[in-house]
Amino acid sequence: MDEITIDMTQAKVFETLPAGGPYLLSCASMALGQSGGGQDKVVINWTVIAPEELSGQNVREDINTSEPWNLGRLKARLIALGDTEDVVNSKAFKFVPDNYVGRRLAVITRIRPAQGQYPERAEITRVMPESIYEGVGS
Repeated sequence: MDEITIDMTQAKVFETLPAGGPYLLSCASMALGQSGGGQDKVVINWTVIAPEELSGQNVREDINTSEPWNLGRLKARLIALGDTEDVVNSKAFKFVPDNYVGRRLAVITRIRPAQGQYPERAEITRVMPESIYEGVGS
């Protein structure tokens, strides 16, 4: 049996990100994936930058790209991350997920209640350019 020794006194356990905001988030990763039903999706992992007391917490989003309203959610995030509407509104928009890693935006969240085996979690309800946070949240 394999075994390692770990110093668990250093472990951080985060609570669900509180509803509200604004919060300043950085895109830790963005990748293409597929849902359990085989539909294309974009998986985004965000890291809280500010406020400082919540820094380091993570928020994950899965955005199904086969539904128009979900494409609208993705589009809003790309614009808040710095793309222009003219570029994003193109019929031939070339989406390269890695181009967004490290970019930042401001968000407002709500709590999505627990569903079955899944615990409650923070859900992003509004996205804004990073400059909005710098103007209100700092």
